[in-house]
This record gives sequence, structure tokens and C-alpha cells, in this order.
Amino acid sequence: MGDSGRKTSYKRKELGGSVIGSLLVDSFKTPNQILKDALHEYEGKEAINDIANEPKVIAGRMLEPVILKMFMDRLEPFCQDKQKVKMTVPKTAHLYQLKNGKLGSSLDGMLHISPGNLELSDYTNKSFSLKNKVVLECKNYSGAADDEPYPAYKYQIQQALLTTGCEYGILVRLVRGWQLQWFIYPRDHRMIDQIINAGNDFWDRFDGIKNGHDYWYPPKDTKEASEIYRSNGSKEIQDMSTHNKLGILIEQYVSASTDEKDAKKRKDAASMYMKEILGGHEVVKFNDYTVKHTTNQKKKTKTITIPGEFTSYRRFTIEGGNKWVKKK
Repeated sequence: MGDSGRKTSYKRKELGGSVIGSLLVDSFKTPNQILKDALHEYEGKEAINDIANEPKVIAGRMLEPVILKMFMDRLEPFCQDKQKVKMTVPKTAHLYQLKNGKLGSSLDGMLHISPGNLELSDYTNKSFSLKNKVVLECKNYSGAADDEPYPAYKYQIQQALLTTGCEYGILVRLVRGWQLQWFIYPRDHRMIDQIINAGNDFWDRFDGIKNGHDYWYPPKDTKEASEIYRSNGSKEIQDMSTHNKLGILIEQYVSASTDEKDAKKRKDAASMYMKEILGGHEVVKFNDYTVKHTTNQKKKTKTITIPGEFTSYRRFTIEGGNKWVKKK
């Protein structure tokens, strides 16, 4: 019984259950980071900031067989006479066809119950009558035992119920290396509708970006806005003086200085939306203001110069109006 691993592929336009939650609730990655991962894998490039290679995630995958065995040992007292409960690890992903792509689930395990029903209570003391096949997902958790499971995990379970046709899923959680918990979730049609809509929207954005359109999700912050809205390579000034919203945002940006903490939030929000308006333009004019979102290069190392080795970054500045402010 080995690690189930990821069996879905962005190259085949399969959106996995472990990332669907990131499109619907705050999670480990932003929706745009998931889009970038998909585009990079589709193009044969390496993933950016791939959490799959983090020590905690690697340890979790290695512990999967142990967690599942612990869970199966704990199930024995609940089995009735002549009732058999076994667990298998599917070798391929379960898929659900969308309009323009697929949803996929790489299950940690599948519970098989026969004959009859298995009466089982979970960590919340709710009782359920389980039969036939039940989805299993396991997690290694370092937080407190009383913490609620992450909302993203609940969406992962619901996607697995959609792709497999099962009515129930169990999230098995090992807390701090010793306390085993499990949470049972029935099929939730509202959450499944949200998943389907999010999946269709994701693949529409994916195809749009591949075809050169600006179909990114709204950026999480101003840093992500710089990563999304790439330069068009021209420093020719573009006059946007008739863009009323840009004028309002410039005023918010240059006047945000009373409370430093609050000012940073306001300036970040204003610069994020300005970058969205500028798009690929590097230099824009608005009345007496010049707004720049320029591409620059710096040496990769400070001590040793490597010919031709530079890191690109974008610099955001506003000049004019008797003020000059900058922000990377």
C-alpha cells in the first residue's frame, strides 16, 4: 500500500481535488497561482513555488499508508458479523467531464463495505450509515485537535464524491503524530454546483490566457498584480487622462500617508487596481501625473557577477502633482 500521489494532469486539462478549494476559499495558493501552475505544466515548464516539494507535504504523503492502516484497525470493532470492510488505493484518477475540461480526484483510498451498512460515528459524534463504496482522504495535521478541518479539504471531499458517484466521504486526520480523527461528509449538492462552476470558469480562463487574453482572476494583492500584468516592452507614454477611475486611484495612492499601516493597505489596493488598468503599458500619463510600471533587471548575485545572468522585476512609480512616490 503506497502513496496515492497525483494522478491528474493539467496537460490533459484535469483539475485536481487538492486545488479546487483554492478557487473557492482562502487556501495554500491563490487562484492565479493555480492558473500559472496549470499553464506551466501544459507548456512543459517547471511549477512555480510547488508546495508538493515542501518537507511537510512530502512527510504527509509518506505517512498516508500509516494513517490509512491506523484507520482500518480502528474500524474493526464497528463491523457486524460476516461484514467485510476493505480498503483499496485507486491506480488512476476519477474524472468528471466539464464543458471545456475535466475535474479529477486522485484518491488516497476507497472503502468497500459488504454486505449491509456500516454504522459509524465520527469525531463530531454524528452517526452515519455507510454502504457500498466510501471515499477516503487522509491528512497529517500539526495544529490543535479541536481545529476545524480546512474548508479546502471539504471541497476536496465533495469533488471526490462528484467524480466517483459515491454518497459519503471520510477525511482521516492524524493530529500531531498520534491522535487519529475522522470526519464523515455526505454529498452536498450546493458545494458540488460551486465546484462545477469553478471548474468551468477555470478552464475558460486557462484557454483565454493561452490565446493571449487577460483572463486572470482578480489579483490577491499588488505584488500578484505585478506578476500578472506583464510589460508590453514599450516605454512610450500612453495618455489615460480621461480614465476617471485611474485619477481617483492616483489620488488615493499619493495621499495615503496619515496612518502608516492603514496607508500601506490603501496604497497596495490602489496600486493593484492601477496595474490592472495599465495592463501591459509601462508608462501612462494622467493629466499632470506620469504612472510607470517598468521592467528592470538586477544581478542574480551581489558578490559574483555572472555575465548574462539577471533577474527581472517590475517597479511601480507615480510622478507629478508635486509628489513622487515609488513602489516595487
